[in-house]
Amino acid sequence: MDYQPLKTGSNSVTNVSLTSSRRQTVPFDFRRFAAVVLASWYWILLSVLIALTVAFLYIQVTRPVYAIKSALVVNEDENSNSDILDKLNLVKKTPINFFNEMNAIHSEDLVTQTVDSLNLNVTYFVKGKLHDNELYSESPIRLVFDSAGYKADHTELTVKYTSDGHFDLRENDHTVDVSNDTWINRSYGRFKIIYANDASAPNKYLMNEITVRIHAPEYTVRNILNDFKVTSTDGRTSVMDLNYRDNIPERGVDFLNTLIRIYYRNKLKNIDLGAQKTRDFIDRHKADLMGDLRAVDSSVETIKADNNVLDLPSEANTYENEKNLLDKNIDEMRAKRMALINLRNLLRNSRYQIVVPLDIHDNILEGLINQYNVLVQKLETQEKVQELGPSNPFMVQTVVELEALKRRMLDVLNRISSTLDTDIATVTVKQSTNIARIKNIPSIDRNITEVKRGYDVLQNMYLFLFQK
Repeated sequence: MDYQPLKTGSNSVTNVSLTSSRRQTVPFDFRRFAAVVLASWYWILLSVLIALTVAFLYIQVTRPVYAIKSALVVNEDENSNSDILDKLNLVKKTPINFFNEMNAIHSEDLVTQTVDSLNLNVTYFVKGKLHDNELYSESPIRLVFDSAGYKADHTELTVKYTSDGHFDLRENDHTVDVSNDTWINRSYGRFKIIYANDASAPNKYLMNEITVRIHAPEYTVRNILNDFKVTSTDGRTSVMDLNYRDNIPERGVDFLNTLIRIYYRNKLKNIDLGAQKTRDFIDRHKADLMGDLRAVDSSVETIKADNNVLDLPSEANTYENEKNLLDKNIDEMRAKRMALINLRNLLRNSRYQIVVPLDIHDNILEGLINQYNVLVQKLETQEKVQELGPSNPFMVQTVVELEALKRRMLDVLNRISSTLDTDIATVTVKQSTNIARIKNIPSIDRNITEVKRGYDVLQNMYLFLFQK
């Protein structure tokens, strides 16, 4: 929007005359004011009385609401499932989340457990001057349902104490006499009326007519959740503030205390559940590991039995020592056989004295060789002294005796050689068997190693679980 200046013609003349009036100060007239007040005093008094009456009635009718506060510290580092499963890395360990715990505290499930524990869906009233007064700890009676609980939306009963242990129960203009701590069956549930405290203890409300109002637990839970708040003081600490509003402060304190107690009880249940799962896991896997260990031991025993082995390392050393001993025996027997061959050739091609080889120990052979050497020595002596011819009867007789001794010696040598060949064959068979066993040791060791692969791991796991 444009604004244009006001244009005035030369012929127009504006005359502005300013006038001022002098104000006069008038003093306040107290007498006149007092006269007006005195003239209307009844209206003022009536207004004050009405205001006081309304305020009094408002105070009497309006129920006060109290704020109950508590604080709860949540350790985010603790873990209720810190058990063997976490240490074995079979279950992923998740730390506690602070905001999840806040939601758990404010959960409908936890509040429902608290309502069931305190029977908060059942309230008690006595008639007052202006309204019904609600009773909590002052109530002389308690109405308790069985484990099935309350099955309706809303029910109102009237209970009147009549005599010792008896009450008049009025419901829908129908009154019945019921006894203390006696089950009563109704369509909405099974309940009984009991004394809240010791029956002999005085209670000022015992003789009053008590109105019992029963609501569905879900209805009570919804109302409590509206009045129950869980907040965090700040984002730097793990402290949550619990705020609850109730017209009976004692009930509000009981609610928060019971809520916290049930919260920790549930956490302990989770810990117990984790411990039970751990025990089940240990028992199950301990039995499995024991079976695996027994299977490994059985397989090892089968391999040892099939190969006639008890202790593989020690028997390997035994086989090696036996092989060396057999090799030595075979070498000695072959040396004896060579000595026998040389002795046989010497007997066949020589008429000189012979010596029994050191490795051959045979009494018959030694005796024959001694006789042979005596005859040879005798024959050599006769030839040198008498220089007899070969046709000499003595020489002929000596030669005949020598040939007979040679034949007997050759027979003994053949017998010894045959026995020695038999011994060599026997030792050679033993050596072959021993060599085969030695060659089979690596295969046996490999089979046992394959069977026992992971045996130490299984054993250590079993011992670890057994200790836990």
